[in-house]
Amino acid sequence: MKPYLSFVTAMALAASLVAQDASDEDIFAEGAFDQAVTTSQVSAEATKLSWLGGVSVQSDNSIIVPADHSIYGAQSLVAGKAFLKADKPDLGQLFISYAFNHTWATSTNDAGFRTGFSQAAPSLDTPKFQLSEFHLSFDANKVVFFRLGNQLVNWGSAFFWSPADFVNQRPADAQAAIDTRTGKPGLRVHVPFAVGNFFAFADLSQSLDASGLPQDLLEKGSAAARVDTTLLGFNVGVQGSYGKTAKPQAGATFSGRLLGIDLWGEYGATLPVNDFTYSWAASLGGEKTWEDWTLRGEYFENPDGHVDAELTFQLLKDFTPFRWGQRYAFASLSKAKLVGDAIDASVTGIGNLTDGSYTVTTSVSTHFAKTVPFSLSARYNGGPAKREFTLQNGTDAWTFSLKSVLEF
Repeated sequence: MKPYLSFVTAMALAASLVAQDASDEDIFAEGAFDQAVTTSQVSAEATKLSWLGGVSVQSDNSIIVPADHSIYGAQSLVAGKAFLKADKPDLGQLFISYAFNHTWATSTNDAGFRTGFSQAAPSLDTPKFQLSEFHLSFDANKVVFFRLGNQLVNWGSAFFWSPADFVNQRPADAQAAIDTRTGKPGLRVHVPFAVGNFFAFADLSQSLDASGLPQDLLEKGSAAARVDTTLLGFNVGVQGSYGKTAKPQAGATFSGRLLGIDLWGEYGATLPVNDFTYSWAASLGGEKTWEDWTLRGEYFENPDGHVDAELTFQLLKDFTPFRWGQRYAFASLSKAKLVGDAIDASVTGIGNLTDGSYTVTTSVSTHFAKTVPFSLSARYNGGPAKREFTLQNGTDAWTFSLKSVLEF
């Protein structure tokens, strides 16, 4: 009996050893332990919560002197944006940013400048803060991507004028060093596919009325959609929006490269639906770069804009810069490394071809190591009195500025 028990015990032990070898194969092999640790680390990174924050600040100090030198207006302003992002790869991202601006000092000996400066309701004691973006981003198995909350949407291709951008509450300012716009509350859906992208945006900005009362989004809300793809080397997109009480709009964009020139264009229209009348706007631009030189130009046609007429401060409530008139042109020439590697220069011109007013700016920017970067500029506003670019002082004027942008 004992030999039999010994035989059974030996066979059971051998079987267990064989099973262990089969299930934990190469457990002591070279690199297996390191691989297991690496796999564990990758898994941990995929669920690790990370934080990222920062602040961008622009200091703008300027003085405006009319051509006759009899009056002046000076301001020292600061504006910027602070953001914080929480990222957990297996869940999503939470992003919040606030824009702020503050007046450090102001001085003038002219009533017209006082009226113009006061339009922004400046305060030397209380900075102004405004929510810029606050949204949650997540996805469904990396196939469909969602973003819910206050957000800025970039569906355009143009540099200066974007008539196809009818989702954002306010058009982007191409001359601003920091984008301090307020995002629109909504739900954005992005579905990339083999040859392009599909986007949809549900506008939730009409959820509350001016007094804070909830509204019926089925009646007050609207939705927008965009599809883009690549055609003959150009990125081409079409988009539209519709709501029972909102403007029915449609647009198209393109961007690409032809004969060594970057080209772009946009078209946006209000459709003649639900008692709305047809109107349209379009922009076309291009850019050429060679060595350290860049030449850029853009034209904007806006038939629904105002004809040549005297612009008064009373009309400012309806005034949108660079979109007041019917036709505009923009051009710029810049030179990187004008002096060494740390000094750049540019000349920029913008004209309202409807009222004949214009602005031309020459600027020099520096970015020396271990030194606060800054730019010096001289801008000349000219044309008929009390037009778009001569409103603030009523006539031609020079503006001299010292600006600096810092990022923390």
